Amino acid sequence: MPDATRIPFITGHFLILVPVILNRTKAFRFIVDTGAQRIIISHDVADTLGLDIAHPLRFEAIVTAERQTAPAPVVRLDSVQMGGL
Repeated sequence: MPDATRIPFITGHFLILVPVILNRTKAFRFIVDTGAQRIIISHDVADTLGLDIAHPLRFEAIVTAERQTAPAPVVRLDSVQMGGL
């Protein structure tokens, strides 16, 4: 069995939040969603990281909480770190 890694988290409003470092720059709080296939970041986070969402790799349709479909720009992150992983 592989060694376990402990990751600090906080809870609130029935959510689990963990610190995640993106592109080796800054820690952001992320919601743990075990069913998610992608990492979704806000425009503010993209701006902080210097990501060019005006010229994405492509657009993908996402389904919102209201069950509406919306286009989302896809960009590449250089790194995603959580709990030393």
